[in-house]
Amino acid sequence: MKCAKCHGKMHAEKFYGRNGTFHGWRCLLCGDIIDPVILLHRLSGESRIAIPERNEDLMRLIQKYLRVKGSLKGRESGMRMGIQ
Repeated sequence: MKCAKCHGKMHAEKFYGRNGTFHGWRCLLCGDIIDPVILLHRLSGESRIAIPERNEDLMRLIQKYLRVKGSLKGRESGMRMGIQ
């Protein structure tokens, strides 16, 4: 996995927070951290999105935003090529 900011290598890591532990990825070059909650916020573009308590629900929501983003990306490339 490559870092979105510097294209460095991302390393899976266990983090410790106020509410317990969580898993994510840290860039070995710039130190950027990505976890499911950060990813959900970046994909949705909504700062006040409700974060599900259960990991399964969180991953389902991330998959939903990835599908929407993928379908929008396909539509944009089709429009550039003159396809409606």
